[in-house]
Amino acid sequence: MPAGKPWATPSAPPPAFLPNARNYPAGPVSEDAVFLACLFFPSRAHRGQGWGRHLLQDILSDLRRRGVSAVETFARKEDAENPSGPVEFYLRHGFGILRDDPEFPLLRLNLSR
Repeated sequence: MPAGKPWATPSAPPPAFLPNARNYPAGPVSEDAVFLACLFFPSRAHRGQGWGRHLLQDILSDLRRRGVSAVETFARKEDAENPSGPVEFYLRHGFGILRDDPEFPLLRLNLSR
């Protein structure tokens, strides 16, 4: 794991903690889900090395242990430069598109499998 400066910013609160998420065209986030608002690697040097996968797996494991039934996020199509990352990343990790949008679809992963 990289040492020194912060290298990732994860955030996964209940949707009520981030009310502006309702403003996305594909929103709102479902009441039964935790909102993965941020899974961002500010330094390009830390991208594409599997850190996102590891961090997402840890977040999902923690949410499962807490009894959370689902997680949702707005990911960006065709551009990784946003707080949650690109749509393709989440699709590779089992998320599906709950509500589509040309730029920021709402993706969902049910955790109670």
